[in-house]
Amino acid sequence: TKENIQEAVAFVEEKVQAGGGTNIDSALTTAIALAPRESKRPFMIFFLTDGEPTYGVTDPKQILANVQKANVQNLRIFTFGVGTGLNAKLLDQLTEQNRGDREYVDFKENIEVKVSSLFDKVSSPVLHDIQIEFPKLQTVTLSEIYPKAFPDLFKGAQISVVGRYSGNGDQAIKITG
Repeated sequence: TKENIQEAVAFVEEKVQAGGGTNIDSALTTAIALAPRESKRPFMIFFLTDGEPTYGVTDPKQILANVQKANVQNLRIFTFGVGTGLNAKLLDQLTEQNRGDREYVDFKENIEVKVSSLFDKVSSPVLHDIQIEFPKLQTVTLSEIYPKAFPDLFKGAQISVVGRYSGNGDQAIKITG
């Protein structure tokens, strides 16, 4: 709403100040705290960052643990990394653990195109809370199925499932979301 926009702008002008560091942990745990605790709808956080955690908690493992502890049931984290000095491994893990997606842009690329691409993707959800079941395993044994948890599926995207199997014969697969 117009009021929400005015409130957000006032908040940023009054309380947000650049300090020369990247406090990924505090940024994410603060955003997560805004998420509703009981909601059937996914809550999305779009995390735009210029890189490496340099302020506050800087250990990637601790950041991941803090985010996982603070996370609520229907929270999604989408990361947008800008530049060449970012910790892509950390951002990849954040999005994977929180059923989001990621986009990276180099200084030579058009940031507007990349932001628009990510926005277009998340504007058209197809399935969330995806589950894949193999209901009648009779002649086939499955193991090492990856991923364990699936990201949301958006228009134009795909989800790949890999694993090992032994045996032969037809096998039903049930996908719900």
